[in-house]
Order: sequence, then structure tokens, then C-alpha cells
Amino acid sequence: MILCQFNGGCMGCCGYRIKNVELAEKAIYENTLEFKKYKNLEVFRDRNFKSALRYGVCLNVVRINGNIFCPLHPKRNNGIDFRKGYCLVNHFCKTAKKFSKWNEKKQNKFLNFIKSKNLDAIEYSLMIDRGILLKEFQKTING
Repeated sequence: MILCQFNGGCMGCCGYRIKNVELAEKAIYENTLEFKKYKNLEVFRDRNFKSALRYGVCLNVVRINGNIFCPLHPKRNNGIDFRKGYCLVNHFCKTAKKFSKWNEKKQNKFLNFIKSKNLDAIEYSLMIDRGILLKEFQKTING
């Protein structure tokens, strides 16, 4: 399990300039409408400048069936990474880096901790990316 695929998806690193949740929701809604118009992922990806953002969110973040994700991600494309040359494909937030080094037992405790918060995907994304959930979790295990 990787954190960017958990809890409806994480777009923390794709929404690094988010000012508020409402604008992030609006950006993702508009991105999703555009995504549905395109038949080709590369044309969808290349519809604007690489650095262009919508209300602080990457233009490629969409929501389908309640899940937030990047349709360019290799997990969505049989291992083909349509993000290459477009975004920082090797970027992982501090929380994701730490999580990947934990044993399975500690990872499961963290995932259960996150589930107990009942966060929507955007709140989850912001709290993962900003390290808030990591700090809260560490307090619970360190006493």
C-alpha cells in the first residue's frame, strides 16, 4: 500500500499551492469535466503549460467515482508513466517516505489511525502532504 492510493487518493503533492478546500474542489471538478472530453491522455496532459495550475491544483488531478487521482500515473496505465517530462515523478512527501520505511505492522496502525479520522480525500491529501497526520500519529505511539 502506498499513501497516495489510500483514502480516496492523495493529491497533496499535486495541489501544493492550495489556499482553501473549496477552490481545490472546484479545480478538481473543472479538471474532471475536461478529462471526460479527451480520448487521449497525452492530449489531455498537453492541453496547457506544464507549470499551469488551477486554483493551486495541477490540471491533471481528477475525481472519478469519488476517488481523486492523476490519470497519467503508471498505476492507471499498465505501468506506462504519462507524467514523465511533465511533473516531478519521483517526488514523495515526508510522510510517504517515512511510511515506506516502516514495517507492515506500523503501516497498518497508521492506516487505521487515518481511517479513524474520517477525512475526505482533499483533507486527507493536505494533512498527509503537510505532515500533520504523521505528527499526530507519532504522538499517539510515543505517548
